[in-house]
Amino acid sequence: MAEISTAGSTTDKVKAYQDGVQKLPDLSALCLSGGGIRSAAFALGVIQGLADRRILSKFDYLSTVSGGGYVGSLLTAWVQRAGYDEVEAELRGGLPARARISPLQHLRRYTSYLTPRAGLLSTDTLTLFALFVRNLLLNWLILIPALIAGIVGVKLLVQLCLIIPRDSPSWIAAIGVFGIAMIGAAVLDSVQQRPGWGDESSGRQRFIWYEMLPVLIGGSLISIAALKFYQFSSESAINGTAAVTMIGGSVFLIAAVLALSFTRPRHRDDTSTFENIRTLSAIHSCAIIAAFAASGALTGYILAVMVGAVVSSQMSVSHLSFVPFVLICLGPPLFVGASFVGELLYCGVTSYVRWGDAEREWLARAAGYHGRAAAGWAIAMPLIFGGAYVILHFLNSDGGKLPTITTLAVGGGGAGLVASLIGKASSTAAVIKKGYATIKDRSAALILAVSVPLFFGVLVSTLSAIVDATIHDGQFISFAAPLESKSLNQLMTFFAAAFGLAVVASWAINTNRFSLHGIYRNRLIRAFLGASKADRSPNHFTDFDQWDNIRLNELWPAVKGKGKPPHLHVINMALNVVATRELAWRERKALSFTATPLSVGCGDLRDPAEPPATDLRWARGYYRSAEKYGGPMDLGTAMTISGAAASPNMGYHSSLGLSFLLTFFNVRLGAWLGNPGPAGNHTFEHRGPVLAAKPMFEEALGLTDEGKAYVNLSDGGHFDNLGLYEMVRRRCRLIVVSDAGADPNCAFEDLGNALRRISIDLDAEIDFQSLKIVKRTNPPTASGSYCAVADISYREGGAGLLLYLKPDFQGIEPAPVRSYAIKNTQFPHEPTIDQWFGETQFEAYRALGRFVVNSIDGKPATPYSDIGSFISAVAIRNSQLAAASSDTRSLIEAAVKRATDAVTGFRTDLRDLAEKAADGFVDVVPGETAEK
Repeated sequence: MAEISTAGSTTDKVKAYQDGVQKLPDLSALCLSGGGIRSAAFALGVIQGLADRRILSKFDYLSTVSGGGYVGSLLTAWVQRAGYDEVEAELRGGLPARARISPLQHLRRYTSYLTPRAGLLSTDTLTLFALFVRNLLLNWLILIPALIAGIVGVKLLVQLCLIIPRDSPSWIAAIGVFGIAMIGAAVLDSVQQRPGWGDESSGRQRFIWYEMLPVLIGGSLISIAALKFYQFSSESAINGTAAVTMIGGSVFLIAAVLALSFTRPRHRDDTSTFENIRTLSAIHSCAIIAAFAASGALTGYILAVMVGAVVSSQMSVSHLSFVPFVLICLGPPLFVGASFVGELLYCGVTSYVRWGDAEREWLARAAGYHGRAAAGWAIAMPLIFGGAYVILHFLNSDGGKLPTITTLAVGGGGAGLVASLIGKASSTAAVIKKGYATIKDRSAALILAVSVPLFFGVLVSTLSAIVDATIHDGQFISFAAPLESKSLNQLMTFFAAAFGLAVVASWAINTNRFSLHGIYRNRLIRAFLGASKADRSPNHFTDFDQWDNIRLNELWPAVKGKGKPPHLHVINMALNVVATRELAWRERKALSFTATPLSVGCGDLRDPAEPPATDLRWARGYYRSAEKYGGPMDLGTAMTISGAAASPNMGYHSSLGLSFLLTFFNVRLGAWLGNPGPAGNHTFEHRGPVLAAKPMFEEALGLTDEGKAYVNLSDGGHFDNLGLYEMVRRRCRLIVVSDAGADPNCAFEDLGNALRRISIDLDAEIDFQSLKIVKRTNPPTASGSYCAVADISYREGGAGLLLYLKPDFQGIEPAPVRSYAIKNTQFPHEPTIDQWFGETQFEAYRALGRFVVNSIDGKPATPYSDIGSFISAVAIRNSQLAAASSDTRSLIEAAVKRATDAVTGFRTDLRDLAEKAADGFVDVVPGETAEK
């Protein structure tokens, strides 16, 4: 490949790159799709077929995804170690020249790469189980202490308020004042951000930290203060309501005055409204501020009335005091509801101001955030307190009901395990398309809808009950009375210990190593990268050799002294952005992320402070040198992340309901690495997060995005399962795509997804000349095709050809393929979840791939001088078959017409003959006259 000069400024570099690409000869690419070991086996056959045609070494790029990356990485490492000449000769069937064992023979030994020795009690299976359990417990060492610290923190907040005596008005006032201050801070920040007032447009993170959290904490403190106040002087309810009303109005008034006084006035061009409160006359401004203060007074009044109604009730359930329980659970929701009603007054009075629409939209969105947080609080608090009470009540009543508790634990844990297992399947709520769900799909969705909240409820309740039993001698920590000083000290110690353990564990444990990613990675390296290691010396006990792996930056540009230079390997991954604010990505929830021997990064990544790019034809994202990124990243790690199909965040397959379950049960094949963009300036060289707790909770709650210091990477198939997207970005003009993804109905979901995103993002169109690949029938019929050819059109100029290959069974394949296919009616689209291929299964897919490449041009084993000639020959052959098919159809239609005409004529002649016979018969009847 020719070198492109990129000297000068950024603009000059981009221009030089564009001009350089236009001057290059036609770039070519081989794309190997995802699909697990099934795709790897088929892709190996495709590679052998291309070697038979003498064009394998002529590709400039090798683009791989997931299972295609297994064999693609094998090929890359093999070429790096031996050179293309030797590799092609052996792929065509020659004897191995260097290794003690052929790479292909090594691969056949490890077709069941996860557990080469089959059997439930085999050493490999038990080793895999031991690794999973160990990693699961290490992950729980981070997650469970962090959850316990949160639960204990809530209990501490309640206890610190309960220990204040009811006859101490100064302490009650202190709690109330602190709660009011929190609410006031939230209102102040709200005014600074609102259109028409401050319009700072600071974004979601500031809203969460400076508005939503203060409202939750402040609402709880105000509720507790109200409880103490009513307990101290229950006869002062009327005066208390009046006081809270005045305080509400005063807080809103002070917040408005402070915001307008200390917030920097913004220029007209910097705001989202063309008029604001500062541009009005003093009278109109004061009127709006008065309306704002009145809404605060109304909020305070409604809050006081609702809290008073709760406090005045006399209900209680055993040790669970009803009033404190309800106030703790409903304090923030009550305040959010009161605020919403207060805003009604403000919105009605200010309906004619010129920025009213913008402000009302802002208030509605803020209400949505507050409502979601309040609902979460209203669910979590009953679980923390009520759940613990229920569990300990059953455990302590009648001498203890251990079977009941055991049933609860097994039921909740089983629900979580079932949800995590179902969550890995393709037919879940995360991927079911509207209108296409089957009964089986809906059943899985129903199971998930029940099991996920059941598990979460049991988990939180159980942890809370453990805390109570440990601190309070097996008893529930009641709301009715505060803990003794000894128990309170123990509770604080418990909090410090849980918090400290979570911090230390998250610092010491690499979240990438102690997940399924590490287990998966080691076995892929052994099977596919170890295949080409000539002097491989594995540990005799474990069968692993650390020298099987290769660093990415050592793979290119050339293998000195070994003939033809290797292809440039592009390994495709998905950068998950489930919580992104970019609306254009709200469905895909992922970006294309690539790793090559030169660089690692994302072509669509941008600084959040920058405006969206207007020209999508050339990559303007962020990349880091492969020599430094990720520690540096090696080929085994890149191959493993590219195949991380099961992860809590899975691009457009993501389901928020499953994320927590998959994280908790450590069903995580993906990895966390530094952001290649500006946010990762200090993290992109790390092998994983410094503190694991934060990214793990972000993964569990679906909070991954492109703007944090670390990004979540998973299977490239979560964005583009063909590896085609990045080859079009690089303006390749000759592309061969091997699509061995599971597609038994030939719905072409992966192909359609790739073509749609290419058209939207990359300013290119791909149009198929014909697409006559049909699903398998039983018995098979040779009525379809294994391939299709498409025209590539780049809108800045230039055109190309794409050859699309897809496995099919027509009954004309080699005998080993037919033998396996007849016994397995799902072939060649068996489920991707099957990663334990035997020799027969692996060979059937490999032989099919080789047969497809060697037969689609109608000239088996004919070598070609270049890739373009081969694709053109396939296109001509397809046209001939289509024409022949058309001629055959015309002949059949003509024959049918002739047969129909003949039958119609025969029936006419027969009718005439019958009529004549009848006339003759009448004529000859004795005694009959001619008239008759």
